[in-house]
Amino acid sequence: MIIQLVALFPDHLNLNGDLANIRVLQKRLAWRGVTATVSLVDKNGTIPTDADFILLGHGSDAAWVDLAKDLERLRPKLINAFVSGVAGLAVASGYERLFDQNETPTIGLIQAKVLRTERTSRFVLATLDGQEALGYLNSDAQLEPLMRIKNVIGTLLHGPVLAKNAWLAELIIEAIFERRKVSLPPVQAIEKADQVAGLISKVWELEEPLARE
Repeated sequence: MIIQLVALFPDHLNLNGDLANIRVLQKRLAWRGVTATVSLVDKNGTIPTDADFILLGHGSDAAWVDLAKDLERLRPKLINAFVSGVAGLAVASGYERLFDQNETPTIGLIQAKVLRTERTSRFVLATLDGQEALGYLNSDAQLEPLMRIKNVIGTLLHGPVLAKNAWLAELIIEAIFERRKVSLPPVQAIEKADQVAGLISKVWELEEPLARE
C-alpha cells in the first residue's frame, strides 16, 4: 500500500517551514513500514485523484494574490476531497482560507467569516480532543488556534506543528487509514521513534514554560 501525500503550492505556502509537516508524516509512516509518496502541486498543477492527505501551508498576502486563479480553479476539487474525508492540515493563512471570506482567494469549506483582533505573537498551548499542542502563534485572526473539520486540522500554530506534537501527526495518520478502511500497522522502528520522542520532550521543556506565561 502506498499513501499519497500532497502539498499545495510549496513555493508560495511554505513561509514558516510548513512543508516539513508533510515530511513528518512521511517519516512516521515509514516507521510503520508504509511507503508514502509526496506530490508537490505547483501553479497550473492538479491534485492527484488518489490523495490521502493535503497540506495547505502559510503564505504572504502577495503569495495568495498570485495564487488566486489557481485556488479558484482547484476549489471544487478541494471541497470534494475534504467533504469525502481526505485528511488535511491547513496552517495559519491556509487555515483562514478554509472559511468563506469576502476577500479572495478562498476555499469556503466553512460557512463563516474570519474576524480580526489584536495580533498575538507568542508560544501557546492549544487544545483539541482533550490534548494539548504546543506551537508559536503569530496572527490577528480571531480563530481557535486548533480546530478539526471532518478530517482536516486547521491551526494557527507555526512550527511546523507536527514536528513537536507527535499525537497530532498520529491523529492525521489514523484518519488516513480509517478512510482507507485498513488497519494501522504498528510502529516497527521503535528505537528511532523513541529517539525522536526524546527530542520532542526536550523542545517542550524549553518552550512550554513560555506558553504558560
